[in-house]
Amino acid sequence: MDTKIKGLHEVEISAEELFAFHCTKYGKCCRDLGNILLTPKDMYDMAKELGLSMADFFERNCETFLRNEDEFFVEWHGFISRLNVFFCDLRKNTRTDMITLGQVLAFVGVYLSYDVGREFMPRFRKNTEETMRTLQEGLYGKCRGEDGLLRAIRNRFRVPSVLACN
Repeated sequence: MDTKIKGLHEVEISAEELFAFHCTKYGKCCRDLGNILLTPKDMYDMAKELGLSMADFFERNCETFLRNEDEFFVEWHGFISRLNVFFCDLRKNTRTDMITLGQVLAFVGVYLSYDVGREFMPRFRKNTEETMRTLQEGLYGKCRGEDGLLRAIRNRFRVPSVLACN
C-alpha cells in the first residue's frame, strides 16, 4: 500500500481532464459520503460510459436537491459564474502569480470570512460583493500589483494565520 501512495501527490488532473476509473466495489471509499453533487457534464460522462440516456441515468442513480426556496444555492451558483467569467477574462493579460493571488482572495473572502455566531446569508452576500470588488480593484484598478492585492486582502478580510504573509 505504501508503494502505491508514493508519488500520488505528483499526479494532478484538472476538472475537465478525463481519467480511467473502474469501481471494484471492494473498499469503502464511496460509502457514507452524504450527497455528491453532479454537474450536467458529470452526468453526461457517466451516462455515456454506461450507455444510458441522460434521463435513464438520472432516474436510476440520482436525486434532485434543487428547490426554488434554496436562495443560497441560487446565489452561490450566480457568484461562481461571475467569478469564472472574471478569471477567464483575466487570463488574457495577467501574470499567473497574480491570478493565483486573486484565487486566494476569493477563497479567503468566500470560505473563511464568517462569524459563526451571526446569520450566514447576510454575511455571504457581503463577502461575495466584497470579494468581487476587491478582485476588480486589485487586479484592474487602484491597488494593482502583488503588494497592493495582498494589502487589499488583509484590509477587507480577516486572513487566517495559515494564509497570512509575513
